Amino acid sequence: MKINFIKKKRKPIIKVYAKSDVGKRRKENEDSFSYSIPFNDEIRKEYGSIFVVADGVGGTANGKIASKITCHSLIKSYFLQPRELSIDQRLKRAVEKTNELVLKKAQELNSPEMASTVTAAVFLENEVYVANVGDSRTYLINPHSKEPMKQITRDHSLVETQVRKGLITKDEADNAKNKNIITRAIGMDKKILVDIFRVPLTEKSKFLLTTDGLVRVVKDSKIFETIKKNKPSIAVNKLVKLANDNGGPDNITVCLVEKATPSLLPYILIPSVIAALLLAGYFGLPYIKEMINPSKIELLEPENNKQITDEEFTKLMKEGLALSWKELPLAKGYHLYVYQYKENDEKTKDSIFLDKDKKDTFQLIEYQKDTKSEYTYTIPKDKLFKGFNYSWYVVPVDSEGKEIEKFKSNEWKFTMPLLEKPELIEPKDNQNDVSLTPTFKWKYKDENYIDLYRLYVVDGESNKEVFKIQINRGEVKKETLTQGFYYTLPSDKKLEPGKTYFWNIEALKYSVNGKLSANIKGDKRTFTTKKGISPSLPTQSTQLTKTKEGEKTTKDTDNSKKDVKTDTGSATTTQPPEIKETGKLLVSAVTNNKPFKVYIDGKESKENLIKSTQGYNVTIDDLKPGKHKIRIEIEPKDCGWFYEKEVTIEKGKETKLTINKSDFKVNVIIYLTFKDKFDKDNSITLKIQKKADKGNWITYPPIEIYSNPYINKNVQLPEGEYKLLLEKGSKINDKITFPIKFGEKPKIINEVDIIFE
Repeated sequence: MKINFIKKKRKPIIKVYAKSDVGKRRKENEDSFSYSIPFNDEIRKEYGSIFVVADGVGGTANGKIASKITCHSLIKSYFLQPRELSIDQRLKRAVEKTNELVLKKAQELNSPEMASTVTAAVFLENEVYVANVGDSRTYLINPHSKEPMKQITRDHSLVETQVRKGLITKDEADNAKNKNIITRAIGMDKKILVDIFRVPLTEKSKFLLTTDGLVRVVKDSKIFETIKKNKPSIAVNKLVKLANDNGGPDNITVCLVEKATPSLLPYILIPSVIAALLLAGYFGLPYIKEMINPSKIELLEPENNKQITDEEFTKLMKEGLALSWKELPLAKGYHLYVYQYKENDEKTKDSIFLDKDKKDTFQLIEYQKDTKSEYTYTIPKDKLFKGFNYSWYVVPVDSEGKEIEKFKSNEWKFTMPLLEKPELIEPKDNQNDVSLTPTFKWKYKDENYIDLYRLYVVDGESNKEVFKIQINRGEVKKETLTQGFYYTLPSDKKLEPGKTYFWNIEALKYSVNGKLSANIKGDKRTFTTKKGISPSLPTQSTQLTKTKEGEKTTKDTDNSKKDVKTDTGSATTTQPPEIKETGKLLVSAVTNNKPFKVYIDGKESKENLIKSTQGYNVTIDDLKPGKHKIRIEIEPKDCGWFYEKEVTIEKGKETKLTINKSDFKVNVIIYLTFKDKFDKDNSITLKIQKKADKGNWITYPPIEIYSNPYINKNVQLPEGEYKLLLEKGSKINDKITFPIKFGEKPKIINEVDIIFE
């Protein structure tokens, strides 16, 4: 029996292995890495596959922004260049466009030092084009050549310039203190000079793209030895470790790219049982079976229904979580879907990448494990939250990027640890004589994982909720000594005297896109407020005596306190000078003739107001020496205007407190709903601006908004004319304006479907 085969030429493929690490001394990783391998055969033949490594300059968060823009813009710009241009021309124009974008962003952020180095490599069938600006490098590695490790790029640095001019040697340059000073970078100047190199590509060649975080501390010989002795997937990890073992003074990014030829199935099988058996013996039955009758994609790690422990979660907060699955031979790429959902609520899910109905192709790092081909994607740490469950699955795509639905994987799940319960401190359980405006204190272990707290106060008799107050994490006050949190009840929410209440704190975390939330409450506490204050009785008995007709006076009957002196035979009764053990507080407030009430340490003063020209004065006697919390509330009480300050009372002295109208504030409720969608990685910045006397605008500290809708009940503002400045990247909305008039209750700032321009 004759068996017919159709011979098929094997196509070379490009494989990439990469790792980036923050290092030992830096707080933030300013390096970036990206690449694109087109699925379309025609595009890949004409444009090739491109790999980019960038190192942000500036030592700030802006350096990270610069490197990200450099990676993404360079790749995008490269594929947008006209086909009639040569490869080197496309690369040069892509770098120039990227330089413009970084300069523009630096101007927006008012950060002139913001810049990035870059090295990029374009892989075609038989050659590689390499571009670089700065001191990020590309090496050609071929153990079988005369020069097994050759630096393709040329550093644009001060010491390298001195080496080329013969002023210093290569060894002196390597040990120079100023070797990190660069002479070129993306975003440094309007005119950018880029070096471009052309290198032959063979099947034995590997290319190493790396930032100076590796080459500054690890010698080329050691780098070569590591790559030569290890598989690429292992080598990149070992190179990063070597840099860290040598001090890790900078961020480290290592990208190893190689040309490889598929070793599996060099022939297309003519339908024949015998031929299938023969090929099965040559290539292995599992692979042949998969080619003839493919099954679903097989997921590998983490195992299905994996419960992440607290210890494992701590590790995830540093490294992220790797998802891996087996290769499907007929697939040209994959779509990865990962969802968050609440415990026991799988119906409502929130994609950590995109909206439910949208698709995206994720660039994945391929590696070899034994004889099996696998894929992995690491979920970034900022998309993994306590209190949520997760599910994920993979869908293969064809050469046109269309999903092959029938071969998609099963849906696997993993679960994060629960949020920690808040520890309630004060008021203590069953505590009596609590202030009508108590200060609630609590501790929370997972403070960095949540978005906000909610304070609940419930009527102890009716079991009805008295109020629920929402406090954003960044707005809650923290005690320095105990590291606990506290919130003082405002006077407009004053509790009733002599009544029992329940209180509790809830910690809440929103999902990535803010559609869902995970929450947990503490163990509720009970307390009873102070009863009404009875008038104090006189400490000494008094009696009335007649002096003159129609006059009355009081006489102290406690004779033990009398001092009898004899002077020229006459006896008189005198009182010794009194030594005051307390102090006084004189409050003078300009309030446009609006009366006010004074609260000392949460207790209302009963002293009468004395009217002045523009306000009122009041003197409060017999205050104990030490610090006291003073709160002034304008009448009527529901207008919400108040003034708070801590004052120190000295023994036997009068302390003056003068308050201007501009010192008073009022709580303003801001409620915003946005039409645009956003998440924690693409948040909205809220800036409250107050118009100054000369027409200038004073900007309050910015607030990061992660949830939609957004509500803030804790904004305290003085009288004035205001506007909200909302920023989403380069887009803004500054159309929301509002006045706040002294003594008047402010309206809720309620804006729906805010659009950015």
